[in-house]
Amino acid sequence: MSEVTATEAQGFAERIRHQHEALMAAWVAFLGIQREKKIPYPAIYQRSFSEALRLKEKNNVLLEILSESRSLMEEIIQELNIQKDGLRPLKNYFARMQEHIRRIKDLEEELSFLRENYLRDHLTRLWNERALEKFYVEVVRPNIFQEDYVFIYLDLNNFKEVNDSLGHRAGDETLKAFARYLKGQFKARDFVCRLHGDEFVVVATGVTLERATPFLEYLAGQRLSLSYKGIPICLSFALGATNVIASDSLASILERADASMYHHKHQGELRLRRI
Repeated sequence: MSEVTATEAQGFAERIRHQHEALMAAWVAFLGIQREKKIPYPAIYQRSFSEALRLKEKNNVLLEILSESRSLMEEIIQELNIQKDGLRPLKNYFARMQEHIRRIKDLEEELSFLRENYLRDHLTRLWNERALEKFYVEVVRPNIFQEDYVFIYLDLNNFKEVNDSLGHRAGDETLKAFARYLKGQFKARDFVCRLHGDEFVVVATGVTLERATPFLEYLAGQRLSLSYKGIPICLSFALGATNVIASDSLASILERADASMYHHKHQGELRLRRI
């Protein structure tokens, strides 16, 4: 049996280090979606609360695996330092490491699925309000001096009449149809979100409010025609928009965009809010 050379030991240790860094990066990324809530979830948000608990459980399992992996890596490095009879005695370590990697891959798939559901609106499959908060904190705010953003607030007109006359199933289908319509109107890199009820938010990226104005004027005049069980539905909507500045908070941006939308809904005039 050949002895482990210093170069081989160093190369193996380097691979172990990279694997450890990759695992820690996955762990840190997962922690990024955890939001500590200062108040209890209302009963109507029980589904979201349950999902958060499931995420926390996966959190604990992943932490346990990472801790075990670290101990295993330390044992391997120690074995490499003292091993004089070749690599055969390390066979058991490799088998254990392969099992750890398999478990971590399985967890990554589960976490990816849970994270997606946690940040998606269950009806329309658009991003939800939690995702909007995350997008603002992690994308908009850090890049405010390098990228232009326009926040667009949209609200369906007379949506309550659809629910009252045709039922909530028709209302759900209307919301899903409007979600598909919105996604088709914006770029793939734009952020399309269902805020709540019949209110939606789009964050257009890489465009100023001035450049976006002609498109927003066009969009404000559009109507969406669909049918439910053979009954035609003509859907219109109000919209408002605003630019973003460095001193903004997400709340201040949405407040301006909402005021702009409200003016369009009740005055029939598109008045975009630039500051």
